[in-house]
Amino acid sequence: MNCRDADELMSAAVDGELDSETLRELEEHLRQCFPCRIEFHLEKITKHAVAKHLRRVQTPESVTHHLFALLAQPSSTQWAYPPHTEQHRHRRISLSLRSSSVIPVAAGVAILIGGIFFFRSGILRQPQFGDRADVMEAAVANYHAFRQGAMPVQLSSDDPEEVKRFFQGKIDFDVYLPTIAGYQLAGAGITDFKGMKCAHIVYRRDSTFIYLLQLHLEDVLRGVPLALSRSAKGAVERGDWYVAHGKDSCGVVIWGEAHTLCSAVASM
Repeated sequence: MNCRDADELMSAAVDGELDSETLRELEEHLRQCFPCRIEFHLEKITKHAVAKHLRRVQTPESVTHHLFALLAQPSSTQWAYPPHTEQHRHRRISLSLRSSSVIPVAAGVAILIGGIFFFRSGILRQPQFGDRADVMEAAVANYHAFRQGAMPVQLSSDDPEEVKRFFQGKIDFDVYLPTIAGYQLAGAGITDFKGMKCAHIVYRRDSTFIYLLQLHLEDVLRGVPLALSRSAKGAVERGDWYVAHGKDSCGVVIWGEAHTLCSAVASM
């Protein structure tokens, strides 16, 4: 089974519609292919979230006509993928990439998941993750604080170079400023938590936000003063991406890049 075959079977596998032999072949492929394994995990998250939060409604006729008009137009979408192998070029993840700062596929998919749901500014419950960790809780709490205006950015700018200059000499790790399709860099800030420098980066699209908390990776792996859960730490140490979602409709992706730990939070 190749990646294209696996991609076409993921939805049916999540729905329990595959026969045992096909499912066995898919599971074997997922064990050997990390990008497909990540996408399969996120396929499950997406279906769970859709089933939980969305109800079926009649599509307005005007919307239906508009969708058919769009489908009739030639596609101009630019697709970009992680630099694993040529066989992954068909993956269904749309990101704009910079040569020096590429957001991981999992984060991109989590952000796309966030675009499925309506933004509900009145719902600001505390996150309830089954696998709690200080870093994750801090990232989610900060995300909500930015949404509420309780944690304003220290620098308001959509210029990546200006944001990079803002961080220079103030933190001891490199910040990552991915280009996220459909979102614009909005600002940045720095705080100090028990001696640990925390970099905050915010992206915005209309009334929706994507928040990134970035920390010194080695400090976090030592667990001083912020720590990761055992499963998240294991994923980061293996070079994997840790993906989680909570009852407050937040999606979180945690990964390590060089000497920086990145945590991205978006609404689902």
